[in-house]
Amino acid sequence: SDLLEGNDLYCFRRDSSVVHLSLASGDHLGTRATEDSATQDFVGRGRMGTSRNGRFSIIWDGQHSVTVRSADPSSIDELRHTLPAKPEVTVVAVADDGSRWAVGCRSGNMWLGTSNAAQAPRCLESGKQPVYGIDITWDGKWIAAVDKDGVLRVWDINEGSLRFAETGHAYSATRVSLAPDGRRAVTAGHDGKLIVWDLCVMSVVTSLAEVT
Repeated sequence: SDLLEGNDLYCFRRDSSVVHLSLASGDHLGTRATEDSATQDFVGRGRMGTSRNGRFSIIWDGQHSVTVRSADPSSIDELRHTLPAKPEVTVVAVADDGSRWAVGCRSGNMWLGTSNAAQAPRCLESGKQPVYGIDITWDGKWIAAVDKDGVLRVWDINEGSLRFAETGHAYSATRVSLAPDGRRAVTAGHDGKLIVWDLCVMSVVTSLAEVT
């Protein structure tokens, strides 16, 4: 999981360490151990994840239901949504304000939902390859997904329109992180690269080799 903040890129590894990179200089600014709250894990056949600010969690039960919960122990906020199909979910994500959530599927489709329990989730056709990474901006306006073919796609959620689609990785792309304003994205893939994208001009800003 990767987090983009200005010209600083934080890459969260599976071993719970975090790599700090400078996009301006390309320098490796250090690696430290940390508790990786952004890591998505298996829960039986389900999936779970948290918003990047830790305020909300999202759980896919492996059957039909998506549950979004507030992390505040004093809050009883919990929304459960039922999908009309039984998809093979590969990844889940929820916005920092809890207003939007998404699940990516092995079929290449995504299901999008909102904090409005009366609004049914909608299916978004992403492609034909499994979706491996999803990110939603803090305000729930933009959503990005990467897949087995190494393609990055970005949508305007409100309009449901595809804003950007480009291949940047030689192999599968596994993680994506959007800047809060939706202008930039960072992707990581099995080719060992981290790619920074300028979504306004639809081009690669920089490509960094894997940091060891």
